[in-house]
Amino acid sequence: MSGAFTSWLNGNSFKEGLKIGGISAGIGLASGALMGGLTEGIRAVGDGRDFWDGFDYQAALDEAISKEGVNNPNSKWLVANKKNAQLTNEKYKTNIKVSNKRIHFTEDQSSEFGMNIGAKNKGNTTLITKNAIRNRASANLTDIIRHEGTHQLQILAGKTARTFAETSILEYGAYMTNILNPLTEG
Repeated sequence: MSGAFTSWLNGNSFKEGLKIGGISAGIGLASGALMGGLTEGIRAVGDGRDFWDGFDYQAALDEAISKEGVNNPNSKWLVANKKNAQLTNEKYKTNIKVSNKRIHFTEDQSSEFGMNIGAKNKGNTTLITKNAIRNRASANLTDIIRHEGTHQLQILAGKTARTFAETSILEYGAYMTNILNPLTEG
């Protein structure tokens, strides 16, 4: 509005004043929206939420875990993000990289939903991808938690894999947890 008044005070026509006022208002609106969005995005990241939409992945995961009663004091359930991947890499001397939809743990392996890392004497950490938490249609989060929870129990029981065959056996056992004791219909 001040753009219109300034234009009229400078002797421009009513129509020209409205045009300049509209442009000024549009610039003000766009810059206000940009600054507000940027401020809220930074605040969301500081609170551990998603920058773009403020979604709290860790809270959603914690809620799903507590709802299903998966409470193991020797485990740590974390959203797979760069910070948590770095913590896991430091603790377990691994080489995990995280993208929004996958966890890459070696050059030729990746997981779309989640993975468990650990050793009996160091405890264990389960990383669940943001995609798994957000998109429950393609994979039920409860089933992922139960699958990875089975791996936690395997680690605490001292069962670790050193070969592909041993890994396959542990994966089969975790897979069968959901087949034999389904919590979902998916």
